[in-house]
Amino acid sequence: MSLFTPFFDKLKSHNYSIITAVVIGILTALYLLIIVPNNEIKEDANNLAVFKGIEVQLKGFFDDKLKEISSGKRDSIIADHHPELRNNLVFIDKIEIINLKRLDSVRKKLQLTRKIVFKKMGSPEIYAAVTDTVQFDLDEFIKRLDNSSNFKSFFICPVNAGSKGECLAKDILISQNISLNDEDSLRIKNRNSGFIAFEKSNKRYYTGQIKIPDSSFTLFVAAGISSSYFKSNVQFIKPNLLIFSLLLLGVLFLSICFIKPIVSSDKERLSQMDLITVAFSIGALISLFVIYGMVGYWQKSITNRNKSDLKQLVEHIDNSFKGQIDTLQNLKKMLVEIDTSDSNSPFKELHIENDSEVSLIDGQDVADSSSISQERKPKVNFFKKNVRPIQIRYLDSYFWMDKDGLLTTSFTKDNINFARKYNDRNYFKLLQNKEIDTILTGVFSRESNQYQWIYAQKDTKKNEAEGSEKTAIKGIAFREYFSKQIQLPPDTDYMLVDSEGFVLMQNNPDKNLYQNVLSGSHNNLVLACILAGCNIENFRMDYQGNSYQVFAKRLSISADLPVYILGMRNLSYLDYLSLFTFNNAFLITILYGFSIVLLILLYSSLFYNGRLSLFSKHHFYHLFPDSSRKEEYQNMFTANIICFLAVVVVFFFSSPITVLYFCLLIGINMTFVHVVLLNIRSNKLESPFIKLYVLVFLLGIVLPLLLLYNDLMYLSFILVIGSHIGLILYYRNWRTWDTDSSAEIINAVAKNQGVQRKVYLKFLTSGLLNYFVLFPFILVCAFYSNEINDYARYYCSSSQSGSTAANHKVINTYGCDCRSMWAFDLSKNNEGVIHKLNFGFQLPTMSEVNKFKLKQLYKNSYIKTNTVFFSNGLHIFYFFLCFTLIVILAYSMLNYYCQRFFFFDLMQASYEGYYPGKKNPYSNDYVFIAMVNDEDIKNMIQKDLNKKDEIDSIWPDRSVVLEDVFKSDVYNEISFDLKMEFILNSNLRNFDKIYSEIWDSIPTKEMQNVLYDFAQDHFLNYKNKNILMQLMDLGLIDHDKLTGRLKVMSYSFRVYLLSKSLKDPEFVKQFVDESKNGTFDRFKLPILIVAISLLVLLMYLNKDSYEKVLILGSSIGSALLLLNKFLDFGKAD
Repeated sequence: MSLFTPFFDKLKSHNYSIITAVVIGILTALYLLIIVPNNEIKEDANNLAVFKGIEVQLKGFFDDKLKEISSGKRDSIIADHHPELRNNLVFIDKIEIINLKRLDSVRKKLQLTRKIVFKKMGSPEIYAAVTDTVQFDLDEFIKRLDNSSNFKSFFICPVNAGSKGECLAKDILISQNISLNDEDSLRIKNRNSGFIAFEKSNKRYYTGQIKIPDSSFTLFVAAGISSSYFKSNVQFIKPNLLIFSLLLLGVLFLSICFIKPIVSSDKERLSQMDLITVAFSIGALISLFVIYGMVGYWQKSITNRNKSDLKQLVEHIDNSFKGQIDTLQNLKKMLVEIDTSDSNSPFKELHIENDSEVSLIDGQDVADSSSISQERKPKVNFFKKNVRPIQIRYLDSYFWMDKDGLLTTSFTKDNINFARKYNDRNYFKLLQNKEIDTILTGVFSRESNQYQWIYAQKDTKKNEAEGSEKTAIKGIAFREYFSKQIQLPPDTDYMLVDSEGFVLMQNNPDKNLYQNVLSGSHNNLVLACILAGCNIENFRMDYQGNSYQVFAKRLSISADLPVYILGMRNLSYLDYLSLFTFNNAFLITILYGFSIVLLILLYSSLFYNGRLSLFSKHHFYHLFPDSSRKEEYQNMFTANIICFLAVVVVFFFSSPITVLYFCLLIGINMTFVHVVLLNIRSNKLESPFIKLYVLVFLLGIVLPLLLLYNDLMYLSFILVIGSHIGLILYYRNWRTWDTDSSAEIINAVAKNQGVQRKVYLKFLTSGLLNYFVLFPFILVCAFYSNEINDYARYYCSSSQSGSTAANHKVINTYGCDCRSMWAFDLSKNNEGVIHKLNFGFQLPTMSEVNKFKLKQLYKNSYIKTNTVFFSNGLHIFYFFLCFTLIVILAYSMLNYYCQRFFFFDLMQASYEGYYPGKKNPYSNDYVFIAMVNDEDIKNMIQKDLNKKDEIDSIWPDRSVVLEDVFKSDVYNEISFDLKMEFILNSNLRNFDKIYSEIWDSIPTKEMQNVLYDFAQDHFLNYKNKNILMQLMDLGLIDHDKLTGRLKVMSYSFRVYLLSKSLKDPEFVKQFVDESKNGTFDRFKLPILIVAISLLVLLMYLNKDSYEKVLILGSSIGSALLLLNKFLDFGKAD
């Protein structure tokens, strides 16, 4: 044999795990080598698209500073040097930059030297050239960017051709939030375009060169983004995909518990703990599906309500915009032009008269005419119908431009400082196209933070003298007024964009200007299709790193180039809320189930005080099938259904927080009822157990709710647990048979009419629904409803009431136009119970992640869950369909696994008398619950069928038998444990030889192993069913006359089998060795490797989201493992 043979044998036994680890390693390498670099390319493309918007903004910023001529500047130029420029026939032909430099060491104050070229109408020669300086602060530009993008570092310097391509330090215009090392590197790399990542730098830079309009200057611009932010975006998984991945991961983990009873080989052992784990896992799986379905249901419902909101918003903008333009066009037909004092001036003043009121159209309130002198008021009545002042209040001017872009007519109060050409304007360039006659476009003033709209058309002007026509442009310049009428809830925006995706207007001017939605939403095919003319209204869009739900509509204005309205709602909050809800609702549900298990142990320990240890496996026996408890199962099934419906009723008529606490009370009280009713053997409790239910209802529900209503939460919990303990101390006296135990036993056995599988499974399923369907359902609704109502309260608060002119509100998702609905509340003040129910998890708010609190739900609730559930009939149908499928799944899984653990078919065959094939003379037919009743303990004493003398022959000096010792101990001075020791020692001493003969007579080693395995806890691998049938034929395993469950022929023989661990260690060692390295063991480790690898990957990719989830999950896992260890202490029970 080779030296390495043991090593290779060991590897061979773990070949599945090794192959799995290799596959995981290959997939990880592919992820790191292919997917991560591809994500980096996509993220760079997204950031570059945003950076291109910054470049356009900077061009516009310099263009504004270059061409801005205020009234004061105009007067200064005329007074100081050029009085001839007063001639209104002189206009600005061109403005260009001569020099650009910084003024101070802060590097933000700049001075721009410009040359203003004047010409005179009708002459191509330069009339005058004025050199002027403009000082401005780049901080205006940087602050705007800092608020609207994720770029926080900026570097700008001129490109100097004479310095070998390197930007000199003295020429740097701005360097903000950039280290000295990065600054030096950027000066050297100032010819670069694209992205740069320097070594040992915590920034990633995007760079480009910008040609300043009307100048020979080129600037190098770099914008930096945090490397950690970049990496987090590269690793980011969309919340919906992440939630689905977590669902699959949860199923994968739970599958480890499910597959053991199915795939394990016949040598592998199954125990009571496996059954409990499977039952708990079924509940966890169902809760996982419920939570996933409810998160999806809420997301879908909110999406539909968002669609309603956004559609209402878009249609309001469309109607308002169209109405304003129609009014202004009709108004223009009724205008009267009044010449000013200079008859040669091409500029006019416009007055309107309506019912003896004269107003000046100059952007001010048209109803205010006090500033107009009576002499200047024209006595012309040109209105044929009234026009609402609101329609013309935001009119700036009607204008007419010649073919060169010179504004030759403008009906305004004041002319435009200096007349100038507008041939650089986008609408002017577009109207030079022969195919375009009408255009609508937006212009933004960065100085006033206001949008101006231009509605322009081609026009012609006849020259009567020459008999020719000149092409020109006529139009209306106005400011929209619909934005003053709209009150938007949080995270709701709108944009008006052209067919190329450029943003013409948006509701928040402080956001990034000169945006292009197509480039900002990288690879968004739906948006591109809409802008190309497709009729798609509702869609989801990723824009500048955020997810938006968008409702799109083409503006119904007659124009050759379409303008689209995009109503947008930021879904980042909803996505993070969904992820938070899914993670924590599942963990809280698992914690809730774990708490129920601990309550069972606590209540059962009190019920069997002095009889069973705290972690004895007998505490779960009452949950196993009992053929004599059909009436109790039916009764508790009805009680479970009533409780389920009661919670549902409270859910639809109260606040989710109230019903959550109510659901907790129901769960705790029903756990108590199950423990008590399924452990009582006395006939004192007769159907329908009205007394017990009334006591539980009053002490466990009504009084705690009253205490809670009076803000006494801790006292209410103490009352619940205290009342249960008091009732247990009372009812535990009913665990024994009455005085005439024989009659009671006969009556109890008579109730066993065969296997009651359907009734038992209905009871088990209904209990599982209360714990693992109803509770997570309520919990998810509590999370969503509370957060939506928080938004509604923020929106409806007095501080957020907005402008008094706002009369259009878009809040269908977040409330009902601030019309509150009454909600029953268990808390009276701000320090009430809801504040104290703080689970300490992470929850995203509008702008940051804060600690989650189940806050006080005000009586003024703006949206209730029934508003969401009853909003769509089809959704209600799907909801009930899914609920039905969940019930079927729970029932089917319980039915399948209970059959594998309890052998219902063999139980029924034994009940019918088919088994045992041969009755063993030493089998014990006494009906008892082991280690519970004194009478049962006495019946555990094995009788020797071959001896009539009851005195122990081995000890002839004893004058009394063991039964007489127990009977004489009326004060129970001999402890329960000592009595058990007496019995076990007596049975083993007197019948060891007989039991050894029975053991040796078992035909095969496999049958001995199966019998020893069954003796551990009366559970067996389903694949050993044939051997189990052989043992039943031999009479070594029969059924309990009371419960119907399979058991060893006598308790004393079972104790003999368990003593093998002391008497025959070789057999036990061989038994343990055979149970190792089975099929399940080979599959378990690979599944764990895959599941843990996926979990680690998801947590690595979403570190922030899972920091506290990991802590809580680890705590729950550790607690479950600890419980498992404790339960292992009771293997000999």
